[in-house]
Amino acid sequence: MFCPTSFIEGGTEQGFCPASFVDDDTEQVFCIASFIDGGTEQVLCPASFIVGGTEQVFCLTSFIVGGTEQVYEGNRKFSYPLEDVNRLRSGPVGLAYHSNSCFTKTNTIMAEWSYLQNQFNNSTKENFSLMLELGNDHIAKLEAQQADADVAALLARTQPLQLDYGKSYTKWKSATAVRKGATLKIDQLLAELSGLKIKQWDIQIQGQYLDGTPEYMALLPEKRGPFQKGAKDQRINAVEALHLRLGDYPVLAATQADVDAFRIQLLDARDEQQQKEQLIEQGSDDLEAIRIELATMMYGNLGVLMDKYRNTPDYINNYWEVSLMQNTPPPTREFGGTVAADTTVNLTQTVGPNAKVVLSNVGYTVLTFCLAATNTDACATGVQVKPGDTLQVERASLGEDADANLNVTNMSPDAEGTYSVEVIG
Repeated sequence: MFCPTSFIEGGTEQGFCPASFVDDDTEQVFCIASFIDGGTEQVLCPASFIVGGTEQVFCLTSFIVGGTEQVYEGNRKFSYPLEDVNRLRSGPVGLAYHSNSCFTKTNTIMAEWSYLQNQFNNSTKENFSLMLELGNDHIAKLEAQQADADVAALLARTQPLQLDYGKSYTKWKSATAVRKGATLKIDQLLAELSGLKIKQWDIQIQGQYLDGTPEYMALLPEKRGPFQKGAKDQRINAVEALHLRLGDYPVLAATQADVDAFRIQLLDARDEQQQKEQLIEQGSDDLEAIRIELATMMYGNLGVLMDKYRNTPDYINNYWEVSLMQNTPPPTREFGGTVAADTTVNLTQTVGPNAKVVLSNVGYTVLTFCLAATNTDACATGVQVKPGDTLQVERASLGEDADANLNVTNMSPDAEGTYSVEVIG
């Protein structure tokens, strides 16, 4: 059912009145100053209407464009001519719409109550590191006040969630770091392929079949190009194809064996990278579920504390670092690379006093991380990380408060190490 003040233009109904109609057995209700433009409802008044069984509430000076609510305040004008709006309204804005040929309805302006919003969830969406910082800070503040039985109860129910979140975060970061290590390994192998390896294979082939002969063209139809240019998988496929073609030339059996060994290295590194990508995706989903659960728990804690300190609400600030939710989240910096045998590398010369550090060893040698007085000091003490492990540590675990150089030392006398580090705060 549409009201008398609607009309058809270009085959599309333009409705400038309150209207209700049935679409797929669901009643759709529109307010007095809404209309249809190109199939999209444009709302120019305080309105509450039903879409898919859910009430959608819009404020006095808001309207919908392309499915997005646009909000204006004070005396700023609507995006549509005010005369159109005034012509459609017959009562004081926001108080009532009087009787007309359609119906009589009193509208109340509704805005979502701020206390119904979970600010712990909203502020940490798509920011796992911020939730880690916020949760750790909340637990520390609860621990400081746990002599109070009410606070001790909050700590007992929240701490297990925070521990689970920390473990999941470390697992997710570990998979991310290992993927970075696998990617770095592929990049190094492809650099070796485009430089040394294809030159060696080309020379060995020409030792039997000169460039331009049918045999040479059968083995390297595009010469060295496919091994030196193109996407990673294309270059790996070029190595696999050469390995197969060499099988028809027994005189080049040694070359085929070398190509095969290198091919296996490339495939193993690529498989490892892709497996970690799957783990990262799953780990991200798991971490998101725990983040929401932890945010919901902290929202509940806020309710308990609001009741406990209803006469002195400012005291609630002692249980959260509110600035983390209001301002820029703690800076997160990432460092990754290799460290040669028996060598120390400096990662950064600035580590905040309350920073947490996620250390990942994605190579094959034991690495030691520490805070040192200079950027060249080897790590005699600090935190040792075994190959394949990821640890999350406090700044204090790495060295003295006065030291700010985050270094990594590879004590292996002959093997290169690979690391990935995240500094939070």
